[in-house]
Amino acid sequence: MLPEIWEPQIILILVIYLSAPAEVGIVISFLSRRNMILLEDEIAALTLNMELERIRFKENFDFTVSVSDELNASAIYIPPMLIQPFIENAMKHGLRHKEGKGKLEVNFETAGRVIRCIVRDNGIGREKAAELNKATQAGHRSVSMEVIPM
Repeated sequence: MLPEIWEPQIILILVIYLSAPAEVGIVISFLSRRNMILLEDEIAALTLNMELERIRFKENFDFTVSVSDELNASAIYIPPMLIQPFIENAMKHGLRHKEGKGKLEVNFETAGRVIRCIVRDNGIGREKAAELNKATQAGHRSVSMEVIPM
């Protein structure tokens, strides 16, 4: 079951997603107008996004989300949509063109006083994805990875 804040929105998200070529991430971002949300709500939104993309990809990839036992996801607040661009990039650029079954892992853990989110995929790699995207998206400039300093 999704957290209470998502329940009224789930049908709208599904209708918009299934009736138009809108990016689910944009829809969820539009609906999440809070400054901070619980980590468990962020995980629910990410899971919804990954499940819808998995359906769109004809179940060509599987995903797992794990949360370290040291983290209390129902007591930690984070900015909304902080992790989504990384997952979106893994699905769109890493897994979209992969031959065979893809795998996406999202792990939340602690590193001292820091919450670390590790996103891993077995996709085609950044270089190959850049080659393919260069050929298909001339003129498109993605800024999703620029919003968070690495």
